[in-house]
Amino acid sequence: MRQTSIATILLTAMAALSLNAAITGPVRVTGGQVSGVPGKDPSIVAFKGIPFAAPPVGALRWRAPKPVVAWQGIKKADQFGNSCIQNIVTERKPHTYEFMAHNAISEDCLYINVWTAARTPSERRPVYMYIYGGGNTEGSSAVPVYDGEGPAKKGIVLVTVNYRLGVLGFFTHPELTKEAEYHASGNYGVLDLVAALHWVHDNIAAFGGDPAKVTIGGQSAGAGNSHTLTASPLAKGLFRGAIAESGSSVSSGTSGSTLAAQEQVGVKFAHAKGAASLADLRKMSWQKLIELTPGPTTGTGPYATAFRFSFHRQV
Repeated sequence: MRQTSIATILLTAMAALSLNAAITGPVRVTGGQVSGVPGKDPSIVAFKGIPFAAPPVGALRWRAPKPVVAWQGIKKADQFGNSCIQNIVTERKPHTYEFMAHNAISEDCLYINVWTAARTPSERRPVYMYIYGGGNTEGSSAVPVYDGEGPAKKGIVLVTVNYRLGVLGFFTHPELTKEAEYHASGNYGVLDLVAALHWVHDNIAAFGGDPAKVTIGGQSAGAGNSHTLTASPLAKGLFRGAIAESGSSVSSGTSGSTLAAQEQVGVKFAHAKGAASLADLRKMSWQKLIELTPGPTTGTGPYATAFRFSFHRQV
């Protein structure tokens, strides 16, 4: 009798847990299927490190993001993808450990993460896509403080995303402008965010989110990039609201720079690196690209000789 009672209690507990558990089965997204892992709260499931575009390496360096490479089987989305290229530090006061990226870095870094408490895809919960800050030279969706479990507990499907940084995300050069079908350069990080928004639009319903209720937001550079997306025709219709915390691409003081002036900054950078052509730059290791280059700068931060964020990019 006692054994029967214990079995009954266990079955009841398991049934209650299943009622509270979020989507656990494989989810089909662009490129293939992914499976998530429970959060600290078992009612939340996290899907980490989902690729949303092809790795921007080799000939794809300094190009608009290309479609994701499909995979076979079920990808276990239990670990964050690589952070984009940057200088990794333990802390940068006043920002302490929990505000910094600590995982591996690579040019293969275009990954997206989702936290959800939805039990079925039909729930259509509001979606928030958070864009990290870091001066467009550092930051990551793997930063500890950006864990999405808290918002997910409150009914939001929380999305974080990586985008290219520094010289790999915002480099302007006349050869790049010439080869681009949109006749501009220096906007690769922003184009990554546009691609991420398209991914959210196409896939978030499978996680219980509503593609018609997407809000974007971020802090510092993330706020500035959110502001830029509100002005970009490429992002039109992909979100309905934006939250900009402590930053704006309008008030950044760089809006007076022209594309032509930016291209000349890129030419000087290429010469300083000993590159005679764009092909030489694409063959160069990322380690050499991010080395500090002597000489005057036109912006702030370690990549200032390579890029300067401005509204003159066609985004």
